[in-house]
Amino acid sequence: MIAPRTTLPGTLEAVTRDYTKALGLPILLHHPPRGYSRRRLDRQLHVHLYALPLRPLWLDLWSKTSAARLPVVLGHRLAEGTGGAYAPPGRLARGVSLTDEDGRAVLHLLFNNVYILFDLVGQPEPLARLLLRKSLDLALPHLEASFALFSELGDDDLVLGVGWPLVWTLEESGRRERAWDVRHDLLRRAWETGNTAAQMRMLGGLAINALDLGMPAREALSFVHDHLPLALGENRETIAIALSRCAHVLARTGNIDPATQILARAEALFDELEDMERWVRAMNEDTLSLIRGHLDNAAFAEAYTRGRAMPLNGVIELAMEATSSGSSDESVVPARQTQVKATEAPRE
Repeated sequence: MIAPRTTLPGTLEAVTRDYTKALGLPILLHHPPRGYSRRRLDRQLHVHLYALPLRPLWLDLWSKTSAARLPVVLGHRLAEGTGGAYAPPGRLARGVSLTDEDGRAVLHLLFNNVYILFDLVGQPEPLARLLLRKSLDLALPHLEASFALFSELGDDDLVLGVGWPLVWTLEESGRRERAWDVRHDLLRRAWETGNTAAQMRMLGGLAINALDLGMPAREALSFVHDHLPLALGENRETIAIALSRCAHVLARTGNIDPATQILARAEALFDELEDMERWVRAMNEDTLSLIRGHLDNAAFAEAYTRGRAMPLNGVIELAMEATSSGSSDESVVPARQTQVKATEAPRE
């Protein structure tokens, strides 16, 4: 039975909004009344609060699950009166069961479904929000298992849906070579299915990925060159992000003057939008630092002012020209951490 101090799923949506914005992956919360919740297969991440996958009663493959009292979960003491935690599904169920630092099973990951096995909704709101963040942080690096399961199903649409947050978490955990391989596979699937939005994302990510792996500058520039036209048909925020990524790659490959102008025009767009995602802001700050290391104050002010005043079609033409083959310095400047972990998203 759920403790009297219950956190409603609606109060947890501020947490999922942060992760949705960081990952580009819609996250839906489910709170089933009887502890069982059927898996969903779509391009969203489903988080089932205090639940197990729906038990197939006709075969009785999973016995009724006992609930064990866990006083501490993910390093935090649970409230008095908290319901017991479910044991993870048996070996007949697919997916991966995850444990906390004390070896307690706290989550079960099945395709794009995260089952929280302990009584998260029975906690006071601040603790429930913190535990949801920690649960998502624990689950996201294991999306590779879901990626493999979707690949077995042969459903390219679902693979592309879960693939984007997968490569993000692979990079966050330092597995850049694996992220490179997964991105190439996703790009192939996107080309084969005509999914231009996925092509745009993968090409942009591969550009940064190539630099981080120390590949020749021309490789990164070619990815940006192919990425830009796909972004032009999108909204102004997407165009601003594409220009920011272009400026970053140009700055790291020694193309300082066009990088400065393109960054300036991107930031002018963001000023109009009055919003900028945190990872983009971090990337732009890194780009700016690289640029200021090459230009004195007068040269920087002149190029930046020129870029902010440039018409959008003019800066796009400049970006396409600057990323064309033969315009790069083969040396690549390492970047600082330009992605922001989901755990660093703004707190309520």
